[in-house]
Amino acid sequence: MRRSQRELECLNHDVYDVLLERGCVRAVIVQERGYWKSLRKPRSRITKRYVLLTRVRRSLSAEELDTATCVKRAKNTEALGDLVRHYTGANVVACKTPHVVAERAYKVLARGADGALCSVFDESAYRTGVWRSERAEADHGGGFYFYWSEQDALAGLAGNTTFAAAWTEGVELVLCEVEVAGRTVEYGHGKHAASRLRVMRELRTLQLPDAAA
Repeated sequence: MRRSQRELECLNHDVYDVLLERGCVRAVIVQERGYWKSLRKPRSRITKRYVLLTRVRRSLSAEELDTATCVKRAKNTEALGDLVRHYTGANVVACKTPHVVAERAYKVLARGADGALCSVFDESAYRTGVWRSERAEADHGGGFYFYWSEQDALAGLAGNTTFAAAWTEGVELVLCEVEVAGRTVEYGHGKHAASRLRVMRELRTLQLPDAAA
């Protein structure tokens, strides 16, 4: 758990499925559950991620699984280890791939110290090509911020105290092309929130004058 004057964040790991061979753990699927809460604004977020950990001799590999299909396949299993066997290629657990209608949009993210993209607001990670999910709610109650145009995204920087503080602290800001899907909510001034969002590509690094563009 991590706590500061601005926010509270904790992370739990639970065993979702496990494959045993001769009394030893061969592979395991871990459910990573994160909880974040702003201590200054009425906003919180719960996230879930599923990771397959496979052991081969003395080495350990990790593979992130698609959240939607992993959960659906788990409901179709009959015995312990069935889900792991599916992802290791030993058997097949049926699951209909969800049809996602996605639209192109834009979002400004920060580049962390490790070079990865993250939220300017809470520093949560954004991985290229990986969907993030959280139900979009009115009054900034949930979802992921985005803009339909580059112009609106850049205009949204002006007068925003969060982006201003990031610039003051020397944080690199990046304009990204994203895809959004599911429920969307309009907040005004071109700003929206979506229930599903994934980064497609980085467009360019932003400079301070971009706020006035």
